[in-house]
Amino acid sequence: PNFAPWGGFMPNIVYRWRPWPDQDHTLMEVRILMRLAPGAERPPAPKMHLLSPEQPWVAAEELGQALASVFDQDMGNLPYVQDGLKTGRVMVKDEDVCLHCGMCAERCPTGAWDMQKFLLEAAKPMKVHACAAE
Repeated sequence: PNFAPWGGFMPNIVYRWRPWPDQDHTLMEVRILMRLAPGAERPPAPKMHLLSPEQPWVAAEELGQALASVFDQDMGNLPYVQDGLKTGRVMVKDEDVCLHCGMCAERCPTGAWDMQKFLLEAAKPMKVHACAAE
C-alpha cells in the first residue's frame, strides 16, 4: 500500500510498503515526488539506496538530515507494518492454459499461489415438483 500523509504539498513524500524479499517481510520505500515545470525533460530515475535493518535513516544522505531524523523517530511504528502483507484474496488460474509447473507459486511475491489440489463441489439446482393436496 501507498501512504502520502502530506498530499498536495510539494515536494510530496510517499511511503510505500511491499513484500520483499518474500511475503513474510516488508520493504519500506520513501519516495519524494516533485512537479516538473511545463516542457521540462524528465530526469533519470535515482538509484535505490537500501539501508540494512541496523542502519538509521540519517545514513541516507540524499534525504537530508532533518527529514531523515524524522524517519528515525517514526520507526517505532514500523514493526506493525513489517509483519508482512499477506492477503485473504483468492487467485484462480485458467486450467485450459495451466501447465501445472508450479512456477507461479514459486515466483509470487505475495505468497498468493498455492499448488495444493482440492475438490470444488458446486451446488447444482434441483428440479422440485410441488403437488397441491386436494
